[in-house]
Amino acid sequence: MLNAFLTIGVFQLVTMAVLLVRTKALALLLGPDGVGVLAIVDKLLATAGQTVSLSLPFAAVRFLPELWRRDHSEFLSLVRPMRNMLIFVGLVSTSVGVIVTWLDPRLWGAELLPYRTIVFSGFISLPVIILVPFLQNAIAGRLAHNFSALFILGHALVLTLASIAGVWVGGLSTFYILYALVGMVLVIFTIVFVERKPAGAIGSERLPFFQLKLPRKIWNFSFAVWALAFITPFAALYVHYIVLRSHGIEVAGWMQCAMAVGLAVRNLLGRAHPLFLTPNVNNGGSVEERMCWASDFQKTFSMLSLVPALPLLLFPHLIVSMLYSPAFLPAAPFVALFVINEVLTLLTGTYQALILAFDHLAFHVFQNLIAQAMLIAVATVSVPQYGVLGAGLASICAQLVLYCGSVLFLRRRHKFEVPVRSMMLSSFIIMSLIASGIFGALHAELSWGIVTSKLSLYAISVAGMVTLLSAADRANLFGLFNGLSHRLASVGARGES
Repeated sequence: MLNAFLTIGVFQLVTMAVLLVRTKALALLLGPDGVGVLAIVDKLLATAGQTVSLSLPFAAVRFLPELWRRDHSEFLSLVRPMRNMLIFVGLVSTSVGVIVTWLDPRLWGAELLPYRTIVFSGFISLPVIILVPFLQNAIAGRLAHNFSALFILGHALVLTLASIAGVWVGGLSTFYILYALVGMVLVIFTIVFVERKPAGAIGSERLPFFQLKLPRKIWNFSFAVWALAFITPFAALYVHYIVLRSHGIEVAGWMQCAMAVGLAVRNLLGRAHPLFLTPNVNNGGSVEERMCWASDFQKTFSMLSLVPALPLLLFPHLIVSMLYSPAFLPAAPFVALFVINEVLTLLTGTYQALILAFDHLAFHVFQNLIAQAMLIAVATVSVPQYGVLGAGLASICAQLVLYCGSVLFLRRRHKFEVPVRSMMLSSFIIMSLIASGIFGALHAELSWGIVTSKLSLYAISVAGMVTLLSAADRANLFGLFNGLSHRLASVGARGES
């Protein structure tokens, strides 16, 4: 499992490097105000895209892995109508979005009226926004985890090039138009790969290409979780609206900066969830086997999450200056809130994947609605007074509701017990993140004494994590690092020769 994490992690590191170039370029080209506008328009498009996609991208990763193992023709007979349906709703929703923005843009909120042209251009890119998550999950449904990670990297390259070129030439409106054009080229090539049969595959060779009919179980699943496809991005959009209304577009840009650091952690660590965790827990086996596999996944994830996350919290001012610019430094004290929120999100995601794999859709939807209601309620009360701090605390409250609810439900319905060592490891990681976040926020200077103290805290945290591992886990970890060092040494020896 460590090898799978690291393979996906290597792809994700390259992807993050590409996206960091985009982040830095946009920060310099747009400043806090422009980044704030981009964040809000992106949230609006995400809300529209996830709502009209009817949860079909999520259904893809839920149902396709088992079909791929059983019968490739059945796989294709489901992929193609899902693809056709998403193309159809993408074209319709783009038309509706463009028309509404042209005739009555106040429907998207009075806060966005000054940015009407940007919103108009953004809706043109909606088909790409809808199809990219589906294709990522469809490739994972072929159990081709590395190819799915490669597609994510390709999309990051397209997004980055379109962003920099578009903003440089004509601003955010040009970016969205360019992204729609180049992104569609990537989508078309990826569809060809997803629907390609492997050599020697058995089954029917002729399948309808423009079929729209989907099995009832797909619609049952999609409509069961459809409310979440709307409420989750809407809650994030609502928080941005409150910040914009209460504190202005510049503060919204600062919050996006702090959130982006947290999202970098999710992008680095979280790709293993949809590409590796979800296909495997939905790939058959007994309840006990899948719960045991998920526990091992959670332990491995917890172990790996601390190493890259702590430096971001210990040196937030340096990270913000490097990723964005000194104009975004007011966001640095809040970085820890959003990094901790993303780690909690991923820890919770392991148990939520089990709940969905066991077909407890009603509970999954119910608890997520409660969590998003918590986010909206806490943000409504706290953001007008505390700004970005209130938004970060609201996000953490929502994730705590999900984590506790998921664990208690699995324990009651399936007698699932979180291993003591895994619980201790997760608790230690969260406490280390909190301590590092507070220390990093309070000490912005880079004197020798402060830097030494931060590095010491990092070393103590990593050493504490290692002591909580079992002897077998430590042996696997050290064996993996020894193997990597031998490979690097052999590559260096070949290079010298």
